[in-house]
Amino acid sequence: RNVDRYVSCEASCGASMYPDVKGVCQPCHAYCGHNGCTGPEKIVATSGCKACEVGIRESPEGIIECL
Repeated sequence: RNVDRYVSCEASCGASMYPDVKGVCQPCHAYCGHNGCTGPEKIVATSGCKACEVGIRESPEGIIECL
């Protein structure tokens, strides 16, 4: 599947981007840094960062938020 990235069509998004529901590459949240992401959130989850760039805060529910 090709992902529309600005003007050209690429095989996949870059490391610091993710494809939105329309297949358009979007930038990861800044707190994800160079770790990449799977969605726009600033949490470590399937809809956010793969890992945090600087620091984390864990909620009582076990949600890891990038700082």
